[in-house]
Amino acid sequence: LISFEDAIQSQIQQQAAEAEARAQHNKTNAINITIESPVITVALSSLNAIDGANVDAVQDALQRYRNVVAALERSDFDDAKAALLGYSHIQIATALQDSAKQYQITAETIGLGGYAQQISAIDKRIGILQDRQKMSVAVRAIRDEVKRLRERRTIESAIASTNTGPLTQQVNRWTREYVTNKLEEQFNQETARLHLNRTNLKNALGRKGQAMTELVLDGLQQHQPIERVLSEGEQRVLGLARYFTDTSFDETRSAMVLDDPVSSLDHHSRRLVAERLAEFAQDRQVIVFTHDMSFIIDLRRAAGEASVHFADWTIRRAQPSDEPGQVEEGHPWNAKDVRKRFGDLEADLARIKREQKDWTQDEYTKETAIWAGRLSQTLERILRADIAGLVVDPSTSEVRPRLLRALVHINKDDNEQFQKIYSQVSAWAPRHDQDSAMNYIAPLGEDLEAALGDAKAWWGCVKGYRKK
Repeated sequence: LISFEDAIQSQIQQQAAEAEARAQHNKTNAINITIESPVITVALSSLNAIDGANVDAVQDALQRYRNVVAALERSDFDDAKAALLGYSHIQIATALQDSAKQYQITAETIGLGGYAQQISAIDKRIGILQDRQKMSVAVRAIRDEVKRLRERRTIESAIASTNTGPLTQQVNRWTREYVTNKLEEQFNQETARLHLNRTNLKNALGRKGQAMTELVLDGLQQHQPIERVLSEGEQRVLGLARYFTDTSFDETRSAMVLDDPVSSLDHHSRRLVAERLAEFAQDRQVIVFTHDMSFIIDLRRAAGEASVHFADWTIRRAQPSDEPGQVEEGHPWNAKDVRKRFGDLEADLARIKREQKDWTQDEYTKETAIWAGRLSQTLERILRADIAGLVVDPSTSEVRPRLLRALVHINKDDNEQFQKIYSQVSAWAPRHDQDSAMNYIAPLGEDLEAALGDAKAWWGCVKGYRKK
């Protein structure tokens, strides 16, 4: 019995080992089955495109195999059996084979022509689907464009239904009736002020809110270009007259900016332009750029007569870079009138008194000499502008005999006083080399102040003669 029992046990152990080996072999084979590969992925995509009914069953079978492999790797044979419960690979294989046979029959019945038609239909369908996809993305923009086109058609239709001819004719009629008369009247006034004749405005028409006018020259038998009839100076006066006309109708009182407006004009026209600009300056700002010193004098005189503020500025090149555009208050010394010069001399004398304690004797002598030279120039300006200029205008050479009466009042005392002041100042001015034997001593501040006071008093006396 013992021997029999040992033999049976040995046989059972051998069978168990063989069964375990077979189970391990089957487990290894099951785990090594490939269910994730590009080939399977492509096959599933193809199957999904042509046989949607069976692709779900194939996906289910693959998922079951994945669960079995996971259970076998854990050596959980119960889970492996549960994953295959109710599953029949024969049923899925049969369904796939039947479907393959059906497609094979269909393929055999389709000729080359029918195949090409189906390919064309598929391509057309793909194109339609792609267009729908693009339209779905741009549908809002398309709707907005459709709305805009509808509104545009509505506006165009409304414009087309409106006849603007009578409206334009009425505007032109009103323009001729009201605008032409006012423009012509104002233009004639401006040309008369500037002493320009033989010009007129006519045929004012309204166009886009503007008055369009034509300039005509009186007395011409046939039409001629303006540049062949008027001189360069007359053309400049004509342009200024039209500019002044337009400015007169400017209710905004905008600033006027003119760049060398009297180029090519004679002295008489320059004075007339200066007077007109002074009138405009009574209710607006007028800015004039010019290098004409005589015109500056005309502007200053006209501003004084019109009681408007006159501000003088200078634009020069900056030193040492020599770049243009540096703006300084005041005009150069040569362009200043007597009143301005006396003001500068007073300010400069105050500076000399204030700073002389820090100067050497040579520096003080130089400063006083320059100051005396400018006072001497101012006395000469008085002779030219306020005495000789009373009878003969220095900027225009105009002779004014009626003002000769002012010269009659200049007596011997006036002459002696002038000669005294002028001689004293000339001795201080740097006109000649000072003789070392004379031991020249620069004048004191009190002497300079006294000379300036005497010069101003003499100028005031002479100016008063023109009123007698």
